[in-house]
Amino acid sequence: QGSTRWAFDGLSNLNFDLIRHERQPFPEVTDTSVELHWVKAVPRSGWRFTPERLRLVLDGEACRPECRSLRQRCAAFPTRLPFTLSELEMEFKTAFGNCLVDGQLDSLGYWLINRRALITPISRDDHSADTDVDSHRTTRWAAAWAASWALNEAIREALSSPMDGEPALVIRAVPVSRLRAETARMRSSPQSQQMPLASACSGIFRLDDYHLGSKHTVNVGSDDCEQRSWTHLASFGVLRRPRTKQDFPVCIGEAEGVWTARVAKSEDCSGKALGIEWTHKHVFYMGEDGKGPMMCVRHKVETGKKYEKWSRWQILPQTKGKCGARGDGYKLDFTFRSMVDTYVPSRAYLWAQKDPDGHLLLSLETALPAETTGDGAPR
Repeated sequence: QGSTRWAFDGLSNLNFDLIRHERQPFPEVTDTSVELHWVKAVPRSGWRFTPERLRLVLDGEACRPECRSLRQRCAAFPTRLPFTLSELEMEFKTAFGNCLVDGQLDSLGYWLINRRALITPISRDDHSADTDVDSHRTTRWAAAWAASWALNEAIREALSSPMDGEPALVIRAVPVSRLRAETARMRSSPQSQQMPLASACSGIFRLDDYHLGSKHTVNVGSDDCEQRSWTHLASFGVLRRPRTKQDFPVCIGEAEGVWTARVAKSEDCSGKALGIEWTHKHVFYMGEDGKGPMMCVRHKVETGKKYEKWSRWQILPQTKGKCGARGDGYKLDFTFRSMVDTYVPSRAYLWAQKDPDGHLLLSLETALPAETTGDGAPR
């Protein structure tokens, strides 16, 4: 349990482990006793956040031949968890200083490889052709910051997994030119990338006017549109960002006053459509490789001075191969299949269990041992 002082700092009665605690003078303060503390804390981890769960590896092209001939000389454990790109480079220099080809760290990039065989490339190379010195320096700083963020997230996710004696994350150093070429190849194919999935939902509101019937809303980042007077209609998976040029945008707009929705194949739903001025609200992306339920985007044009401001769009799931009801006044704009994660890890676990009669049962599963129910079956 945390001490009482955490109650005043916003953390009370919290079981946690400190995995990093740094101090530095508080900026623009003359009193040297005032310090700024940077703390990384995780829920009580049971020694999961330790450097022994990471493995540093030098690729053959980056490791000297004389070191490659020595058993395990091109692989090592870090001395501490590296949370920035600079710290990671220092760990590689400490572990492999005399084994680095040309002794240069600037020529290296890094693959972060987790147990699901998902890989993340990071490097200090910003791939920029900008010749302006200040702009180039700023771009390189931003690239290093982005790499440090990706490293933080990879370590946090990997070390949160249960311990089984094996490395949770392998960090492999390769020539940055090769990293760049391989990354470009993988990014050109959606099938080579992990889907940046997000949830979206559509909701319906029954209007008092019988002629209008109902209106719809769409929210991105939530799988439940049950809010205020809205009734949840459907949830579906989308992409937060495009992976390649083949992924197309879908924007959501809203009309002030009547709060109806606009849906279009565009990154920006602001402006005029169906004679109504719209405010941009959300954008998400869809891919041709979607495997989820089919969703329908339809619009309805209202006529007459009383109703013309109520022209609107809707997103609803296809039912029995049909988009909505015949004769409801809506026209189909386009359809898309919602996105679902279909990735199956190449790594598998051999499960050993016994049936009620004591017979040994073996099976291959992709789930970790801690991700099982009480009877030993995967959740």
